[in-house]
Amino acid sequence: MKSKILSSRNVLILLTTIIIILISELYKSNYPKGGWVPAINLFNNISVAVLTGLLVGLYFDLVSRKEVYDDMLNNFNISKEVIRAGLINYFPSFSDFDFRGTLAKSNQIDMYLTYGQTLFNSHNDTLMNLARQKGKNINIYLAHEDNIFIPPLEQHWGNQNSQVSIKSKIVETKNMLTGAFNDLKSKKLLKAKIRIVFVKRHPVFYSFYRFDNELLLVPSKISHIKSIKPFAFLFRKTDDNNSVYNKCMEELSSVTSDPNFFEEYVFKP
Repeated sequence: MKSKILSSRNVLILLTTIIIILISELYKSNYPKGGWVPAINLFNNISVAVLTGLLVGLYFDLVSRKEVYDDMLNNFNISKEVIRAGLINYFPSFSDFDFRGTLAKSNQIDMYLTYGQTLFNSHNDTLMNLARQKGKNINIYLAHEDNIFIPPLEQHWGNQNSQVSIKSKIVETKNMLTGAFNDLKSKKLLKAKIRIVFVKRHPVFYSFYRFDNELLLVPSKISHIKSIKPFAFLFRKTDDNNSVYNKCMEELSSVTSDPNFFEEYVFKP
């Protein structure tokens, strides 16, 4: 909701009035008996009245805007905490989110997930295209094959009829990504800064994907049935340190605080 009081015209009038008053007072202090003092006093009185009117108007405008804001929250049954959290959208299924389109237009990208074999296979062309672009920064955080949480996940997610384990899928994803980026680098086609981190002790109970000033949070589903897709929440970056975006980025920075618990691969042009 745009403020009428804080229009560019009123801001200009406000600043001009303050400057004129200051200049006038400076003149009066230097020439207390100057011939222009009576006229300046009259003009200052008018300027102060204008300034007071603008400030009072601004106060009531801000108060009314807060009342409208509170009414909107009450009518739509939205708490202020949700607003401060930065929630933008909800997706009943992860696949409802335009991952490819969002990935393609982002400059700063951070991904935190278990191994993402399906994800990287599906969006490999977009990811490799980003790697060819200067100014892109891509950080990918995946579980290490020796991560202590992999066996329980294997027990829960593992397909008893399949010989392919989660551990082997992690290794395959590692080889696929490092091989692709090394290939681009050897051909001098790599322009972006790429970093892949394999975490050894940190769990992946949820995944998230940071695209510039937005973050997609995907809680891990409980059911092992593949037809049930995980849902997702989209959050924006806010000034609140406790917003979901900021909390996730804070946790991400702690992942690499101890070099004994991660393995990383860095690819630079």
